[in-house]
Amino acid sequence: MNEAPKTRPPLGKALFVLTALALVAGGLLWHNTRPQRNSGPYTAIEHVMGTRAGVTFWTDKDSGAHAASTVFAIFREIDEQFSNYKPDSELSKLNATAHQQPFQCTGRMWELLNAARTAWRASGGGFDISAGPLMHLWGFYTKRQELPSAEEIAAVTALVGLDKIVFDDDERTVFFPRQGMMLDTGGIAKGYAIDLAVAAVRELGIDRGVIDLGGNMFCMAKPPPGRDSYSIGIRNPRAKEYQTILGSVAILNQSVAGSGDYERFAEVGGRRVCHIMDPRTGHPVKGVAHVSVVAKSALAADTLSTAAFVSQGSNLDALAEIDPAAQFFIVHINPDDSLSTVTRGDLWQALTIEGVTNGTVE
Repeated sequence: MNEAPKTRPPLGKALFVLTALALVAGGLLWHNTRPQRNSGPYTAIEHVMGTRAGVTFWTDKDSGAHAASTVFAIFREIDEQFSNYKPDSELSKLNATAHQQPFQCTGRMWELLNAARTAWRASGGGFDISAGPLMHLWGFYTKRQELPSAEEIAAVTALVGLDKIVFDDDERTVFFPRQGMMLDTGGIAKGYAIDLAVAAVRELGIDRGVIDLGGNMFCMAKPPPGRDSYSIGIRNPRAKEYQTILGSVAILNQSVAGSGDYERFAEVGGRRVCHIMDPRTGHPVKGVAHVSVVAKSALAADTLSTAAFVSQGSNLDALAEIDPAAQFFIVHINPDDSLSTVTRGDLWQALTIEGVTNGTVE
């Protein structure tokens, strides 16, 4: 949802190639712009929430077009409500006024904030939507020339932490005890938007297809014709060619999301800074190249990929409380710059990097 100061070209924070669809419809690489046939699949793309959104549905053209229009309308609604770059959005108004008086939230805002609070507790504070001040400090809203000082980091970190913000569950209000606090929903809003879109598409009677928002995907309950599942390719985080993958995983009626150190970053003082912050230290996360998560909902996959990235996979048992069926694939950067992987779940057996040490977490 947030525009990045610098990013690699294709699909936002993720690294997925829908290989099964690539064989029949240009995939979710979004290269297929040919006229649609009545027999499907129907594909459409739109730029929204600061990234590319795309849908592929196996249905007739009219139904597919209506479903795509419904999905993109939901994405635009969420962008209008939760964007930090739109001064009239509900989130911008909350950030501008919540230090003056409690801010009354709409139903959707309160629902998303409650999901973020749950993720914050499960992650031990690693997933924290109050880390907005750190994004400012490290140059993700306005460019800065020098790395922040220890004093600057300490001062800004004092503004971060959902435990410091006053939530009134009865009144559905948010209050900032200190001016300068702010919320950034970039790590959760895309997943939330996808789940709303999936529910709307199901109401239209469509249950075969994929909804993609910036590389966060939901694969619906019925697979493409003639297949058992959707095959999602996981990109090699250190390959020079963007479409080089480690292997693919079979997904059905689940969401998949990824976080990486190569998709979105800022150049500060000659150093490339990862956009994912550890809100507990005030510093960008180091030591992780990539995390992929498969979960029941897009919101869970979105939050868990960020939370696991921040923790470097050290608290997967706790994170799994959000979704006990969630499966994790983590690529670590070792002190000597070599890579190693840790996995939780049985989806990742075919994913290997030559020369990389693999481990599992049961």
